[in-house]
Amino acid sequence: MRRSVSLRLAALFTILAALAFGQVGNGTITGTVSDPAGAVVPNARVEATNASTGVVFPAVTTNTGSYTIPDLPVGTYNVKTTVTGFKAYAHPNLAVGAAQVVREDIVLQVGNATTETVTVTAEASLLKTESGDVSHNVSIDQLDDLPLLGIGTANSGTTGVRNPYNTLQTLPGVSSYASSGQFTLNGLGGSMTETMRVEGQDATSRLFGTYDYTQMGQPSADSIQEISYQTSNYAAEYGQAGSAVINMTMKSGTNQYHGTGYDYFVNEDLNAGDPFSISPVSGTKMRPRNRRNDFGGTLGGPVIIPKIYNGKNKTFFFWNYEEFLESSFYSFTDTVPAAAYLKGDFSAISPNGTCSLCGSLGIPTAPITTDPAGNPVYANEIFDPATRQPNGTATPFANNIIPTSRFDPVSLKVLALLPTAQNSNLTGNYTASIGGSRYSAIPSIKVDHNISDRDKLSFYWSRINTESQISSPLGNADGLPENIGGYRGTFIPTYTTRVNYDRTLSPTLLLHLGAGYYHTRFDDHAPDLNFDPASLGLSNFLIHRQFPSITGLCNTPVAIPGGPPVAPCSGNTLGGMQNIGTSGQIQTLNFEEKPSFIANATWIHGAHTFKIGAEVYLEAALNGSFAGVTLATGT
Repeated sequence: MRRSVSLRLAALFTILAALAFGQVGNGTITGTVSDPAGAVVPNARVEATNASTGVVFPAVTTNTGSYTIPDLPVGTYNVKTTVTGFKAYAHPNLAVGAAQVVREDIVLQVGNATTETVTVTAEASLLKTESGDVSHNVSIDQLDDLPLLGIGTANSGTTGVRNPYNTLQTLPGVSSYASSGQFTLNGLGGSMTETMRVEGQDATSRLFGTYDYTQMGQPSADSIQEISYQTSNYAAEYGQAGSAVINMTMKSGTNQYHGTGYDYFVNEDLNAGDPFSISPVSGTKMRPRNRRNDFGGTLGGPVIIPKIYNGKNKTFFFWNYEEFLESSFYSFTDTVPAAAYLKGDFSAISPNGTCSLCGSLGIPTAPITTDPAGNPVYANEIFDPATRQPNGTATPFANNIIPTSRFDPVSLKVLALLPTAQNSNLTGNYTASIGGSRYSAIPSIKVDHNISDRDKLSFYWSRINTESQISSPLGNADGLPENIGGYRGTFIPTYTTRVNYDRTLSPTLLLHLGAGYYHTRFDDHAPDLNFDPASLGLSNFLIHRQFPSITGLCNTPVAIPGGPPVAPCSGNTLGGMQNIGTSGQIQTLNFEEKPSFIANATWIHGAHTFKIGAEVYLEAALNGSFAGVTLATGT
């Protein structure tokens, strides 16, 4: 079990009103207010009003004419200021991105503030002068428009749902990207070099000590407002990352109700047939089974309860749900013991017996060596262990047949669990099919409440859950009956919870508080967890859970001098079959718990902006495995 506590204290002092980013990944508008002669205007009230929600974020210029409005949710804003003796100033639809600082210098013109207004329509400058970081922002429109969000394929990763982290491929300097794990950025990459933040707090999974399995906690693509990739020169508060800080801000509701619905449907009947293939059943081109369904929807708007509560300009919600379903059909050609083998009859493959298959299998009929007593030793000859002498010699079973009376009772019970060979072949004599499925679901909800002009509260919760009991190759499906096969399913629910609170203590002093909780459970187990050792005549198991692994059944044959070369055993070579029982006896139950807390304050004083804050998160990762039993054979 690993436990770690991270405490970071970041103080940032900037000159000429250059402001550090808010920890929640929100944006900032900053600038100065001056008159036509260039003289600064102190005590001017500046307001940024969210164009979608109507929520107002106020600020007041200092004695140097500087103002800063931090912690602005991603969106567009109408900036205005009114000063007696000057025309009113307005700049509508000013876009503010995640973790961005937008500079908006205001030059007032002499006139009547009540009847005259100067409206600015120019876009914000693309030149960043307020911070030295290098960042790239990806909006929800880009997520939808770019052909990056694969569904149920390798590009979607192991969950099957659309993977928003694929947008990393749009960044300069990214290489070796894998949809379910690590990547390299500007030559940096590997374990523990990236940090992921959701709604301003750490959401990086360290369950396995690396950045792998990012999708265990990914949000649905439709619930994301914007992703900011900060790749260099981070502010002090982001110093825990080596190559990139991935900042996700989630969608909020607005004053208008908006909703979406979708269904991505795949079925082999809708696909073109494979070229140069003919189905023996239909006589037409073959269409491999392919069935996926990714569906969901969103709904957001103001919280309105008729005759009770009207949340316009005050309380908003955004709900999202996505679910992925996939059914698969796996076919295997396995090797199981031939009918004669089950009776102990190995006469057909050795000159010690009938050797009826020696010719077709290339088995030499002449002795291959002699024992210490000078007796000839033939290929595939089976010796009676009860006759073993001190000099190493033993008597072979007559006609290469082991009497069933000599079978171990445990072996008899194991053999009874194996399926019957479907033909007379010694290898590849059993064709099996088994159905598999994957289920992934991501519900989420975000609620924003404008308590007053000075107090704002935000809550976010999401869960992603993926389940797959039978899959291949990762799930080790092999075609044997489920109770003795290598099947190892995965069950991974992950929860992300965030609460953020902003308080305007004064027009030049802002307090931000946040708390969160991140939880992952990673469980992989066999489909049958009710194995009773006594049913096989075994005892002294620590726990009664899964069928034991029986290994060594597929060994590389010994090369015969002068004979044909032998290939390593792959499961269908002479004399071998796949192992029995859950693959590697892997039956893990892993947990990751991460409560997090943030507090920071921003103070605008004169021409300077000061920021001080702290973040604490406690991380506990429990990696455990259930006891398993392996019975090694083939020695």
